[in-house]
Amino acid sequence: MTKAKAAHADSRNQEVAEYLKAHPEFFAEHPELLSSISIPHPSGSATSLVERQLAVLREQNGDLDRRLHELVAVARENDQLSERMHELAIDLIGANTLNQVLSVVRRSMVEEFGADLAVIRVGHRPTAGAGDAPDDSEVFVGAEDPGLKLFEDLFKNGRPECGRIQSSKAHYLFGEASQQVGSAALIPLTGEGWRGLLAVGAGEPDRFQPGMGTLFLGRMGKLVSGALQTHLSTTD
Repeated sequence: MTKAKAAHADSRNQEVAEYLKAHPEFFAEHPELLSSISIPHPSGSATSLVERQLAVLREQNGDLDRRLHELVAVARENDQLSERMHELAIDLIGANTLNQVLSVVRRSMVEEFGADLAVIRVGHRPTAGAGDAPDDSEVFVGAEDPGLKLFEDLFKNGRPECGRIQSSKAHYLFGEASQQVGSAALIPLTGEGWRGLLAVGAGEPDRFQPGMGTLFLGRMGKLVSGALQTHLSTTD
């Protein structure tokens, strides 16, 4: 076929396509054409226009069905997370001491959110009434703690981070257990004159991934920060 004939054929094809788009009722008025028109299939066989339309609709329905299942799964997971956040908030409200706040957070991370490890570090040292804290040297490390300085970027961004963490950071947070931590979520904590972090570790490398959403983790950080601030303000 010469270039002129090819160009003419392309022009005619375009005209036909435009006509059919402008007159979608064409095949309804000429149903006899539906069974006589054949459309090549990638497999090499030919199908009628009706069969091809049905195949396309089945594929589209399959895609929509998969997307619907994905949306339902995400909605169900978000609903469960919302319920867990609600329970955490109630437990934190009922915590009467720093010791109880820390216990609630650790228990909730492990039992409700499925973490393997949960660690809290606070750059603050309560000066009075802090005898209820389980281990001041471990949790309340002071504002100048060199370990906290490893997380300057986290504090600067003010947003949770997920994924694998550097060995120095992992060792500071999890100690000897850092070798078993495949991934972690680091959640910044902030208060009046202090900062800290909640580190949640998991053995699975893909449990906390860099691309995962951090909306719920950010809300969790605010809840824990508020609970800590309430009790720290009464012990200073």
